[in-house]
Amino acid sequence: MAEFTLEDLKELLGTQSIPGSPEELEVFADWTHGLVRSRGKRYVRKHRKRLFRDWESLRKFGLSRV
Repeated sequence: MAEFTLEDLKELLGTQSIPGSPEELEVFADWTHGLVRSRGKRYVRKHRKRLFRDWESLRKFGLSRV
């Protein structure tokens, strides 16, 4: 499968703004790409609000601790 880019992530989630540093956004893109591979794009689109909430929690908790 081709590389999953930040632009792919933004398009899939229907936004142009995702909070986070470049390193954090790379983690979020990898995480979301894994969900796309395992559950499909439809799942990610349907649950994008939850994914954003989870992402904010991970950022607040600290990605280095995960």
